[in-house]
Amino acid sequence: MARPRKNRVGEYAALLAEELGHQIEKRVAVRLATESTSLHADLEALREQVEVLTQHIEALEARLKPKRRSRPKVGRWVPGGPGRPPKDADERIAAFSQRKK
Repeated sequence: MARPRKNRVGEYAALLAEELGHQIEKRVAVRLATESTSLHADLEALREQVEVLTQHIEALEARLKPKRRSRPKVGRWVPGGPGRPPKDADERIAAFSQRKK
């Protein structure tokens, strides 16, 4: 009696699935590489545009920002000068009369 042949269909199907998996993986890797380079270029262009716009906004803010004027330091109070007048009524009246009009 002859030996029965082995049924290798399942083994061949597993090998075919493995080979198809490798080929699909290669195609996906190539496609991702090409797409990612174009996406990186687009992303870099967008970053440059954002940087230019940021500089433009900062220039506009600097131009529109009101300049702060420093106040002169106030020394000792003198009659007719800036600052707080004396508390005594007679001195206040005398200082008021000495002020320039």
